Amino acid sequence: MNAAPLPLGGEIYPAYCHALSPTFNTWVKLTAADVHSLDEVDGFEGQNIYFHLNHPIRYVRLVGVLITFEAWERRWQMILDDSSGSTIEVVCPKPPPPPPPAVASHRRTRQPPSPTPPDLSDIDLGSVVKVKGEIGQFRGVRQILLKRINIIRETNEEAQCWRQLSAFRADVLSTPWSLSPEEVTAQAEEMRKQQRRKAERARRRLEHEQRRRQRSRHRKAAEIVGTGEPRRSRREDERRGSDI
Repeated sequence: MNAAPLPLGGEIYPAYCHALSPTFNTWVKLTAADVHSLDEVDGFEGQNIYFHLNHPIRYVRLVGVLITFEAWERRWQMILDDSSGSTIEVVCPKPPPPPPPAVASHRRTRQPPSPTPPDLSDIDLGSVVKVKGEIGQFRGVRQILLKRINIIRETNEEAQCWRQLSAFRADVLSTPWSLSPEEVTAQAEEMRKQQRRKAERARRRLEHEQRRRQRSRHRKAAEIVGTGEPRRSRREDERRGSDI
């Protein structure tokens, strides 16, 4: 489907206002050409946040045909063609190989589980797919960092996806979003409250750690005064007894 180009312009709100945007925390329905035309704004570099008008965009949904599908040692790499006049690369890391049993038992208790990659078992060259992901860049070229993928098996389902894209463009992306001065002020105050709560939690953690260390020093000092030497642990006592 050939979609009309998106309009340009719009005022950029501070980052603490982005949560109120209709695009920031949703899968924004775009074409490959749209993704390549999104704006980068000073102050948001390296955050994978891009802009259309003043809409901040992190997550996107695209629909198209996979014209290449390659499996490399550590990643899957695809090219999506949605007939928008541009194609876009879609990349997905492969899950790491399972560790040996002894290492696996150790890691289960010490490391958080790795995120589960999308299931690509049914995906093949020529599949019509709906992909969802974040926008990334490789060597200055934008790509989709895949989070979810589904095969579109029926023409009606594909047509519905294009209708959803057209509706989203008309209802959301066609005009800038706006906030009243009161809403901006309220968001700024909420941000300051969150910063104060975060600073208070950090202060309490520091005080708790300082008290714990102080109690440990006092306990060791009391043991030295009472016995004339630091108190040995049970393991040290057992080791000393085996040496006799």
